[in-house]
Amino acid sequence: MPSFIQYHNAEKMGWVPLDGLPFLRTSLLIYTSRPNIRQSVGGMVYLIVGLGKPRRFYLWECFRVEEVRLDQGRYFAEGTGWQLVPPQRLSGPEFDAFRLGCASFIGFQNIDALPFRTTLEDLARRFRRTSFDAEVVRFCDELVGLLPSSGDVRFARGFVHQRMGANTLALADCAESIRLGTEFVGEAEACRRLAGGV
Repeated sequence: MPSFIQYHNAEKMGWVPLDGLPFLRTSLLIYTSRPNIRQSVGGMVYLIVGLGKPRRFYLWECFRVEEVRLDQGRYFAEGTGWQLVPPQRLSGPEFDAFRLGCASFIGFQNIDALPFRTTLEDLARRFRRTSFDAEVVRFCDELVGLLPSSGDVRFARGFVHQRMGANTLALADCAESIRLGTEFVGEAEACRRLAGGV
């Protein structure tokens, strides 16, 4: 099947691709203004997220495109896939060559002719998980360090802590996520209750 990439600049967008079910969402979506995305139906999309200065790149999620629709000048592609648990850092000479081959990720594009595609496929397969471990906590710590004022990132770490049974840490992160301001207040409150909070 054809393969594509979409790039997400977290600072420019003001958010990272996390939601009320961090790292476990299987119904995924991207959007772009580029009409070439209509050719992606049936193909696999790999989402690469850029964070921090100096810039760090992560393979964040992938999904098979089931539908593309146009809404208010934007094309939305959605389908079933998975978020990597945890997202994987991309670096090194092969990745640098890939980024150059993708014109530094300018726009949604096909990557079938680029050798690094197989690396993305392999990472996506290896990190298709449904449970959390210390590696996921380390990634969340890194996210909090990169985005210290993000309530959404704090909620994600609290969610991970709660799922791992670290309830004291979960309570602290969920409380801080609400204080900082998160899109996921209801989910953060539910996480606090599950962790034994009032």
